Amino acid sequence: MARVVTNLTGLRSRGGTIASVLKDISKVNTGPAWNHRATTREVIIGMHGGAPGQSDYRAWRFLTFVPGIHAMYFELWRLSGGEEAFLDRAYLSLFRIARFEGEKELLALHCDPNEADSAPHVMYKRGPHLHLLASTFPSPHAHIPLNRCHLDQVLQSVETFTDAFHKGVIMIKDEVLEPLSHEPITY
Repeated sequence: MARVVTNLTGLRSRGGTIASVLKDISKVNTGPAWNHRATTREVIIGMHGGAPGQSDYRAWRFLTFVPGIHAMYFELWRLSGGEEAFLDRAYLSLFRIARFEGEKELLALHCDPNEADSAPHVMYKRGPHLHLLASTFPSPHAHIPLNRCHLDQVLQSVETFTDAFHKGVIMIKDEVLEPLSHEPITY
């Protein structure tokens, strides 16, 4: 049974919901702009800063309220036939932009709610989890779960997932971006 399921009507308004979730970290107080891409088998909703620029939604960025820190967010929904779709992945990444070094991914908040039961680390990956990509310890590939103790509740619906993911975004705002906003800008 698929987790985090919606219908096509729900997907049409999803971009606005995501923009609202991400407004807490966005430079724009209404949240980032968004576009969607659809095929006969999937719908991708990606956030950007006003014009996606590139065709690859993974390259779309929007500004956070911290100078020099950009973000990327997308959701990949798989169409299951008829009017239903299920969330395959929701990925938020933060990048530091350095003048001479380019872009470096700092951390990611991911969720893979329909990861296969047999997949490695499935209980850590299904719910919202962090990757500390700029760190060597723990490994940048470690999946640090935010909701393992009540995972079934988090993945019960689009609304419960969105609420849990939003709480992860707020934690990133409070514990990562706010402290970075007080550091001197070094490009």
